[in-house]
Amino acid sequence: MTRPQTTGELESLRALAYNVLRRDPAARDAHLRLYEVEQMLGQPAAAIAHLRLALQSSRVVTLPALAAPAELTVLAISRIAQWEANTPLELIIDTQHTTLHRYYIDDGDTQLPPGDVPAYDVLFNTIGESERAASALKLAGLFAERAQRRPINPPEIVATIGRSAVAQRFAASPNVVAPAVERLEAEALRARAVSEPLVVRPVGSQAGIGLARVENREALHAYLEEQASPAYFVMPFVDYSNDDGFFRKYRVIFVAGTAYACHLAISPRWMIHYYNAAMADHQWMRDEEARFIANLDSVFTGRLRDALDEISAAIPLEYFGIDCAIARDGRLLLFEADAAMLVHGTDPPDLYPYKRAGFERIQTALGALLRRAAWA
Repeated sequence: MTRPQTTGELESLRALAYNVLRRDPAARDAHLRLYEVEQMLGQPAAAIAHLRLALQSSRVVTLPALAAPAELTVLAISRIAQWEANTPLELIIDTQHTTLHRYYIDDGDTQLPPGDVPAYDVLFNTIGESERAASALKLAGLFAERAQRRPINPPEIVATIGRSAVAQRFAASPNVVAPAVERLEAEALRARAVSEPLVVRPVGSQAGIGLARVENREALHAYLEEQASPAYFVMPFVDYSNDDGFFRKYRVIFVAGTAYACHLAISPRWMIHYYNAAMADHQWMRDEEARFIANLDSVFTGRLRDALDEISAAIPLEYFGIDCAIARDGRLLLFEADAAMLVHGTDPPDLYPYKRAGFERIQTALGALLRRAAWA
């Protein structure tokens, strides 16, 4: 997975790939490159179409170790979808010494795709939880059963960490606030009373697409007029701003039960994503993030450390992440638990010199997990 920095670079890569396809419409590498580039340019449907074309010859895509022979080979069961649907292993593993095979399952598959699967040392289910992923997760479980291999992140466990289920899991927690999540069909949502601010998002959406806060029924109806989803997740809005007026969202990654700091996004707006937080514009924000990444316990201590331990015990996956904040009463405010959260080490080192060490801690822990699974 490449990450060019400018739209001009992306458009040049797109043009090169289409030039290749004009000469050879079946050129697999060009279709795979367009799967990346079209997503970066905001064209997910085109991206997935190119991935399907690339997979016509084989449902396996291989990223070989840069140094041959590979010390470890991982088979990642994946779903034909956008990046965020699958754990982004190619951004996290040691690609110098590890070969990664991605074995793709389509949502419309009713049985495992035909064709040979290459030899591997570790089986890893990278399909994340969503309603659309339900059939792919079942087939991933069937693959593991036939292979007689226990995968990292078993599909049947991933299937249990949907938004509503996770909220219910921590409903009585003394350390974790997980606001109750309702799943409502569009017409039921339209008829719902709004007595307090609500956070609404289309079922199946990611990366904040369609996410909104509504204060009253008029705002809710205006929101629904702009959406086309048949169903929505609804939860009460919790004000998690600090006394300085800024909101802080922390990403923590769990590997084999241990929590690792990934990133911190700070914003004057409640709806935070790292890409829309002004971290690059403010040194004080980066300094605060640097302290968090250098020492998780500088933030998550006492009751908050107990909350992380509780989450680790309640979600029995070997690898997953959470996005969270600190509620005004001092508890951990849990937004989401997800096995496919983005983790990468590609931030500019001149702007974020502290991030590489945090990424490498996660990478090292994942590498140790993979080696233990290979030796088991």
